[in-house]
Amino acid sequence: MRPPLTRTGTAPVPYGPSGEGTGRPQPPETPVGPRSASETIIGMALTATWMLTTGRRLDQPPLLHELTADQLVDFWADDHNGGTASGSRPAQRCDMTDSPTFESPTRVTDPTHCGMITIDIAEFGRRDSEVQVFLREAVYRIAKAACTASGVPWDACHVEDRGDGLVLIAPPDVSVLSLLDPLIFQVRAALRTHNRTASSAARLRLRIAVHAGYVRFDSHGATGSQVIHLFRMVDAPSVKSEFAASGGDWIVVVSDYLYQEVILAGPGLIDPEVFAPVVVSVKETYCLAWVWLPQRGRGGTPVRPADLPPYGPRHVRRIHRRRDGGS
Repeated sequence: MRPPLTRTGTAPVPYGPSGEGTGRPQPPETPVGPRSASETIIGMALTATWMLTTGRRLDQPPLLHELTADQLVDFWADDHNGGTASGSRPAQRCDMTDSPTFESPTRVTDPTHCGMITIDIAEFGRRDSEVQVFLREAVYRIAKAACTASGVPWDACHVEDRGDGLVLIAPPDVSVLSLLDPLIFQVRAALRTHNRTASSAARLRLRIAVHAGYVRFDSHGATGSQVIHLFRMVDAPSVKSEFAASGGDWIVVVSDYLYQEVILAGPGLIDPEVFAPVVVSVKETYCLAWVWLPQRGRGGTPVRPADLPPYGPRHVRRIHRRRDGGS
């Protein structure tokens, strides 16, 4: 029979029936804890219920406490006045906002202008699972190496996995030009190295989209219309058709905004003449974009004016006049 709990300063309760002693000495008080898995489960349930009811809690897990028997009695006593016995640990008022279960969501950031790039593995779904794992590792290795060589801090970037590729959003203090020159060239060099040593099953063919715009971040990742626009470009049927017809290892598509503001008038190594306009028509998105197929040469095969959005022909003519030095 276990010794009953006693309060400090009171006479020990005898072991025998009807208050009669047994002649055995009273054992010293020892910490009380669960003796089996069942007692542990019951203790956890009772403790959680009591904490929710009273708003009090222990300052450490209740089943791993070092409280004496008397201190446990004082703690579990229904003292609505909040008093505690001498030597016992004070119960703490439980603020439910501190509990992980009731944790407030992370604050959504203000819109921030960032450069962004997504890399997508073409025909990924046709590969078996072993090859898919290998290609995913290769894409991440290529992207990290390209960032390092281009001075783009990988650890400071926001990177999300897309299953068959990734999206990288650079910090606001990283120029979007860095994502084009030299990062694009570094990706191309690493891709050529990979494909020279890879089997036909492990050959990489990449669709790459680059854009810049305002992005917001929440606890789930990046969001905003410009992030969606990036994905629409890389998934556009026109871009996929151009890529399939080329038979090459990669295609780069940039937004019309980025082409006009950065590439056309920029000082980088990317020649505006290597880009050709395409129509991006995916879901609610209908706009102009520019593709670069390195193996196709300068200028490519421009789309017909009738295929462009309503503002497209006038815009394309204006771009070509600027290329030729006209007004």
